[in-house]
Amino acid sequence: MDYLFVYDDAMNILDVSGDTIRTFLGNWYIRKFMNPSMPGIKSYLKSISDFFTFLNEKGFISKGELSEIKEVCRDKAWFEMRFRTYFEARGDDFYEWIQEYNYDF
Repeated sequence: MDYLFVYDDAMNILDVSGDTIRTFLGNWYIRKFMNPSMPGIKSYLKSISDFFTFLNEKGFISKGELSEIKEVCRDKAWFEMRFRTYFEARGDDFYEWIQEYNYDF
């Protein structure tokens, strides 16, 4: 929630999109958590998917919105690549890594 309301300027939880999740776990979490980990990312992805499934069941979001979120949450390979490449990037590659899904505009 801190990420959403401080860094993403979301008005409420229903403002979350696939890009929000990629920015949160594919950039912010990796850079800002003391000890980021792939198990941590996978746990967040599962929790996010479950929570938005609940919101859909209660009629707060559409099937299309849920589908977008679930698609991103299933893309574990992308998150693994982001996690790995953060620690491998140097120089201009590091700058480019930060700019992809950068939360700090």
